[in-house]
Amino acid sequence: MNKASAFDLKSIEAIDPASVTVSDLLRIIQSMAACIKELREENAELKRRLGLNSTNSGIPPSQDGLNKPTPKSLKKPTGKAFGGQKGHKGNTLNHVAAPDEIIDCQVSACEKCDASLDDIAITTIEERQEFDVIVKRHVRAYKKEVKICTCGHTNCGTFPDHIKSHVQFGETAKAVNIALINNFIPLKRLVDFNKQVFNLSVSETTLMSFYSTCASNLTPLYETIYKTLLTADLKHVDESGLRVKKKLHWIHVLCNRHLTYFCVKENRCFLHEGLTGRVVHDGWKPYFTIPQVSHILCNAHHLRELIALIDFDKELWATQMFKLLSYAHRLWQRTALAFGVQKENPEKNLFSIPFKKVEHINACYDRILKVGEAYHNDRLLANPSGRKNPKKRKGHCLIARLQKYKESVLAFLSDPTIPFTNNEAERPLRPIKGKQKISGCFRTTQGADDFAIVRSAVSSFTKQGKDVMDEIRKAVLGVYPVQDLLPNYQSSA
Repeated sequence: MNKASAFDLKSIEAIDPASVTVSDLLRIIQSMAACIKELREENAELKRRLGLNSTNSGIPPSQDGLNKPTPKSLKKPTGKAFGGQKGHKGNTLNHVAAPDEIIDCQVSACEKCDASLDDIAITTIEERQEFDVIVKRHVRAYKKEVKICTCGHTNCGTFPDHIKSHVQFGETAKAVNIALINNFIPLKRLVDFNKQVFNLSVSETTLMSFYSTCASNLTPLYETIYKTLLTADLKHVDESGLRVKKKLHWIHVLCNRHLTYFCVKENRCFLHEGLTGRVVHDGWKPYFTIPQVSHILCNAHHLRELIALIDFDKELWATQMFKLLSYAHRLWQRTALAFGVQKENPEKNLFSIPFKKVEHINACYDRILKVGEAYHNDRLLANPSGRKNPKKRKGHCLIARLQKYKESVLAFLSDPTIPFTNNEAERPLRPIKGKQKISGCFRTTQGADDFAIVRSAVSSFTKQGKDVMDEIRKAVLGVYPVQDLLPNYQSSA
């Protein structure tokens, strides 16, 4: 039983039934009632903890275990039909002007009279194209000529700079394997894949040397990405656990819509020295110690916490706050969509949320928090536990946070470029949990650092719409030309 309880079974058993008084019975009943109330609260708290999962708390989906809940999205049905909507341009295969191979589908005889058509001129040609992938080993031989001049001097041809051995792997073979490693294909399985599909005999050590060389050649780009993001106007930060050499390390992400930077550190509290501008994060306390930045909080975390308060604690204010933030999110979505149109139509003022609506949301926000605070203050005054300083409930702590950081919570209302959530940082981290499930951990610190470098570059290539294979080939052949990525970012920022 809880130490705070005044109920003691042994002291009751010691009472002589013949000499017990009414006051003794009343005292026992009161002690038992207080104990029962306390046990009920303790039981409710334990049930609450057991009921927490990735849908109503900050617990990652990877920790849901066997009791994984049915997927529950915070998005509401829109009523629209599945697929592309009316007016949507869509993306489909289009004919290319210069196909790699042309196959003529000739007609030699008439279908009706069986007469020969060999001497008949072609009236029209109908073309259809098939997009396919050629998967085969391609061996390229370089032969260097040797000639002796009439003067007696021996002259030799020159091999390309990247041809350094008598037999070696080409840049495409290396790039394909690096891309597959980056997509979490285990090395052992990749060795089998090369043998079965490409008829290439390659070892795990060789595959790791491909990856390590690529990471080394991408290092200047990696460092430049980090410097660029430190001073970018708006960026996202987050972190997640990662095992390196059987010990817990942390992989940190710093990113925006154009660039991504990963780094692996032993310490969780790595705060990116030199950050300026606006930073979106999940409200982890150490982030608030970063100087010279404006803080923007992730509202997806708030919505999940509110769901837990609604489901387990039945707090009315939480339902109201959930509806208010969801309404504000829908407003922001429409505004952000209009902001995209604004770039094409600068003369139209489409991207500002009406001031009256913002004012109304702010007023409702304050009113709901006051109602919630009054509710929890009443519970603290009642103080059923009898403690000197009773512990605040989860809902009370959330109210205090929402009050203290109101500007950071509702920042998205004032600027459509400010996101409602921190998903920009969480999305790059999710696949890494898959990597951890497959491999368990990184065996060396260098391997973890190489992974962070290549993953940062590939994520940045993808965000800027670049051909990832072409960019990896550049990194395989030598130091990656930083100017090939950064000017794109500067022009699109």
